Amino acid sequence: MLWRVNAMAALLLISSPIDAEELPDAELLEFLADWETEDGQWIDPTTLEQAIQLHDAAAREVEHND
Repeated sequence: MLWRVNAMAALLLISSPIDAEELPDAELLEFLADWETEDGQWIDPTTLEQAIQLHDAAAREVEHND
């Protein structure tokens, strides 16, 4: 995963001329890398939000039926 972070940092450096003060820190790059699956597919955060909402709705329904 570290190579992905390094690759992202390199792309940021190449893509636009910016000051060193504007570079993202390693924590941000690692956070962004967490949104990628092992096979390199990006995870849409809204997909996770929808799954949480469905789970919460199902839990409320179970509570209501008890």
